Amino acid sequence: MRARLFAPLLLAWLLAPVVSHAEEKAPDRRPRRAVRFFEGTWEEAQALAKSEERILFVFWVAKADGIARKDVLGTNTLAVLADELNAECVNVWLVREENAELARRLEVKETPAATFVDVDGTRLELLQGSKNEDDLLAALRRAL
Repeated sequence: MRARLFAPLLLAWLLAPVVSHAEEKAPDRRPRRAVRFFEGTWEEAQALAKSEERILFVFWVAKADGIARKDVLGTNTLAVLADELNAECVNVWLVREENAELARRLEVKETPAATFVDVDGTRLELLQGSKNEDDLLAALRRAL
């Protein structure tokens, strides 16, 4: 009698970590889109942002890992984030080592990093280190 009562409880207790772990690892099924990155110099990006009355979104990478990260952000970003970035920002991809003076001025100390900058070059928001898309979306909304 005891075995019949405790067997299901024991089974549930043993399987609980497996089920909760599977829930944590569930893939994000939200729609995905590409972020369009500006091709040109920092000064050209600033001029475009000023003429279109938008802010700048700068994604900073280290020279060693820049291409791989650009492929992911440029093709497989949360749709709501990609749509807002494309609508509200001139999106710029910069390598920190190649833009050391600008990185120093915007206080970018580690990569990956994301900065939101107004057309005059004033930093509005800074996220350093690996962040998820929801963190980036929240920073964008604060910057606007």
